[in-house]
Amino acid sequence: MSGILVGFFELISARRPAPLQVNLSEVFLVSVMPYRTLQSILDLRRAAIWLIDAGAEADALFEPALRDILGQSMTGHVPDWTIALDPGVFEVLQLCAASPEDDQRLFLLGSALVLARLLEDPSAGTDFTWEWEAFADHYRAATAPVRAALMNGFEQARQLGRVADKVRPAPEDLLNLPSGTVLAPLKDLARAMTEEERETVSQADYGDEAAAQLAALNAVLAREDCLYPKGEAWFPAEVVELASHDSAYPGF
Repeated sequence: MSGILVGFFELISARRPAPLQVNLSEVFLVSVMPYRTLQSILDLRRAAIWLIDAGAEADALFEPALRDILGQSMTGHVPDWTIALDPGVFEVLQLCAASPEDDQRLFLLGSALVLARLLEDPSAGTDFTWEWEAFADHYRAATAPVRAALMNGFEQARQLGRVADKVRPAPEDLLNLPSGTVLAPLKDLARAMTEEERETVSQADYGDEAAAQLAALNAVLAREDCLYPKGEAWFPAEVVELASHDSAYPGF
């Protein structure tokens, strides 16, 4: 950690301005946050919490309340969410996000929180133009869950026009695990449906053409890829979708 960064931490600790309160309910009154954006913010917050916990000196550098602030509303109603960061701490996060050579963990932590803040508030932070050019390889060097959280955040920010268009993660950057690793257990789970559950799913559309739906469902589950056939897939897509909307439905 460079002397200038340590000195900056000491300066912030001494001045301790009043925390900046940002009420996200005001943002949501203007427009509804897309689900993908909300998911990206949650993933960035979780990545930040993991990075804080991974550092023995985290409490010395950031207010102990930072971790609680990041996690306090994970399961709350979105309009009630608030984020409260000391302005000085946010300045430190911005500095960390520009200094991978000082501490890779703090660099990733700063990047995650600056990006999350930008997704929550379009007027905050940077468009990541020079950061992407300078640090893309540093983002990619992060452990898979942190890397995927950052890259999906960048992709969402790009689609929303909040970062430069040149900030373009590669498709493989967005994945936590290889698709084959994820798909295999999903297919096993789908094929584990009992005959009774399959029959119940086939009747999800008020029992309409249940026999045809059941035959189509069994045919899909028998395929190696477990995918619907190309073209019209009303059978069994309609009943599968209906069953997936209700967690209490057999075969959900």
